[in-house]
Amino acid sequence: MLFKVYIKKCFRIILKVVFKFDWWHTSPIENRDYANDIIKRASDHEPKNIVLEIGCGLGDIISALDFKNRFFFDISENVLEAARFLKFFRNFNSKSKDFFQVFDLFSNSIDESIQCDVVIMVNWIHAFDSARLAPKIENLVNTNMRSGSLLIFDVIPEKANETFSGKTFHHEIEDLINEKYFEVEVLEDYRFGRSIVIAILI
Repeated sequence: MLFKVYIKKCFRIILKVVFKFDWWHTSPIENRDYANDIIKRASDHEPKNIVLEIGCGLGDIISALDFKNRFFFDISENVLEAARFLKFFRNFNSKSKDFFQVFDLFSNSIDESIQCDVVIMVNWIHAFDSARLAPKIENLVNTNMRSGSLLIFDVIPEKANETFSGKTFHHEIEDLINEKYFEVEVLEDYRFGRSIVIAILI
């Protein structure tokens, strides 16, 4: 297993050199327990028409999901090009339609016709203040989700003993969503004190 992870890491470093994306995308999914738990929870969700991941990076999570339509959104055009390239090495039998789009949550909007069954936003929102995030998430929920849709995001609580490099904003769930509109489950005990929030829109 360790040898496999090492090979994947080396391959991603080569991709980084070719496509010139940020270094943190080189981490293989095997190093991220939370990612595998997200895949499991999203895979169990019905229906499986549209899944959208904002900040998808190389697409490790969304590429593992068997949905009719998969929307890969990221702020980096370079990493999206690499994710599109990796598509040729993944899920050869997949019948999913994949859409890749450069997207900035704070300046772009999502077409109302994209009604998501699952929305995923992980491993980047710790870099932004909840005062900026919350209204954008609320708009996303109101515009592109419906009753029964699943919203998955992560939080790094103040009590976390480890921190990321650079500025880390410590969010609580109520900082980002109005919990009275969701059924919320929290998965805990990940590295950096990360918690994964599984929120079903009521």
